[in-house]
Amino acid sequence: AKVRVVARYKPAWSDHFQFLSAVHLEAPLSSLHILPHEGEDGMGKYVAVGDEAGHLYIFSSLGDLLVDHSSPYTAPVTTMISVILRRNETMLVTGYSNGAVLAYRVWESVHRGSSSVEDWTSLRVEFSHTFVDPFTRGGGGEASPILHTLEMYRVGRMRYLLVADASGKIQVFRDNGTLYGTAESPSRPLAFLRTSSTQRLLFLTASGAASLDLRTMTVRSSPCEGLRNSSLVAYAFDASGRSKAYGVTENGNLIYVTLSGDTLHFDCHARVKRKLDLQGPVRLHGLKGYILIVTPREVAVYNTTLHSGFGNSRVGGGGSSRSLFTASIDEISQTFLSTPVATARQPLVVCDRDKLVVLGFGEGYVGMFRSNLPVHRPGEIGAKFWGMPVFFTTAVLALAWFFMNRKRDQV
Repeated sequence: AKVRVVARYKPAWSDHFQFLSAVHLEAPLSSLHILPHEGEDGMGKYVAVGDEAGHLYIFSSLGDLLVDHSSPYTAPVTTMISVILRRNETMLVTGYSNGAVLAYRVWESVHRGSSSVEDWTSLRVEFSHTFVDPFTRGGGGEASPILHTLEMYRVGRMRYLLVADASGKIQVFRDNGTLYGTAESPSRPLAFLRTSSTQRLLFLTASGAASLDLRTMTVRSSPCEGLRNSSLVAYAFDASGRSKAYGVTENGNLIYVTLSGDTLHFDCHARVKRKLDLQGPVRLHGLKGYILIVTPREVAVYNTTLHSGFGNSRVGGGGSSRSLFTASIDEISQTFLSTPVATARQPLVVCDRDKLVVLGFGEGYVGMFRSNLPVHRPGEIGAKFWGMPVFFTTAVLALAWFFMNRKRDQV
């Protein structure tokens, strides 16, 4: 034959992430969050989107607009967190670039249709209370830096909201909005370890790790062993809920960190370090078994399940690469657009535990995708092993030998 195929274009992103829907907002995006409600398949049902005008939207994962809410501030929404209060009721907490922190209650109502009409769900959002007023800043009246981190902990019957800003100041509020106490972290908090234990209020900072004691409101900090004085710009904890995280240093190195202990005695170890071939600022988010690293131009997907090389070497050591693939922002946006979106702005990313992935692009576009990446679940290896034909045959022979010997002894 005079002509033969030597290569065929195969888009990596579309092979691993199924497109669900896309929406477009007039104002630039500033924050994304997946509410804790799950559908029948375990995938997140609702996505909250905040824009630079202070507006709050909630969409279904299929792109239906369910909530369109104007906040009392025109400052960008910079971060969001939510927690289930009771069945069909959720508290959504939003932080703003002017330092404000507000709480909303979100109600989910299921409406039963007739025999010819399907059931449908509606959401209702109401303002609940203010955690931080940007004009009083808890009564201090000082200027409010951009808000970076929110985290919610439950201690007994009380929930506590941790609010961390760019200066390292941490404010702790009861869930009714009253201030519990304040603390100062010597380095800016980047990611809190999500746990219900009162003894494990641990978090990672730009320079290492730290803990917060709620009884004394004191912060203990310590550098991570093996970090070698590197400064971190982004972190993401493993989506499985274990005390391991992945971070990127200011020099563009990917590190693997384990955090263990309690507020009084904790250890932080940086175990791996390798140079990323990525350009520009990064955002990280964990998907069960994987980590997504997003830059203004591309998304890199890494497998975090395989432990060979990644968990056994110290910083600076070798270890095989676990990069699955890298997809350009142009490639991803063209799953729902005829022309690529502008890449001047840093894309946003948020994931639920293992299925829903939401990307926020420039020009106000939000794309929602369902992950088709394989997820290892505890017990799967054992189940496959016990189901192997060789093992089954061996078990049958062993039982036959046992009964034959028993019959011989009886004779």
